Amino acid sequence: AIPKLDVSQAKLDKLTSDLAKLSTDSTIKVADGAAPVPTFQRQGYLEKLGHTRRKWFKRFFVLRDSFLLSYNLQKSDYTVEPRACIHLGNSKIQLMSHPDKEFCFFITTMEKDQFLFAASDEKERQAWIKDLEVARTITHANM
Repeated sequence: AIPKLDVSQAKLDKLTSDLAKLSTDSTIKVADGAAPVPTFQRQGYLEKLGHTRRKWFKRFFVLRDSFLLSYNLQKSDYTVEPRACIHLGNSKIQLMSHPDKEFCFFITTMEKDQFLFAASDEKERQAWIKDLEVARTITHANM
């Protein structure tokens, strides 16, 4: 069962509106002979380990092109601006184990920033990793 979130309909409508503003073609061609890539590959909830407080936070993520956008839908009813943006171009994605969470994966960016995520189950983790592996190959040079 999907847990019920305490998010106002107005906030969800604003997020839907903001995401609609990002709409472009549903696919892009990344290179000659390459298969088209969806411009809006995946969205959903993941848990992310915080850098400073070393605590797990549940966030809503949108994977678009080579960017992973993070939203904190529970913190404020006044904004749906992305909380953070991770550029995935040429990043490294790894399966990772963690004593507190199952189904983890780790992203290291070109700038050596590191992020630890946990999916809800193995199927979800594999789906995210598959789409992240595609997203990491998208760069401005090949768009």
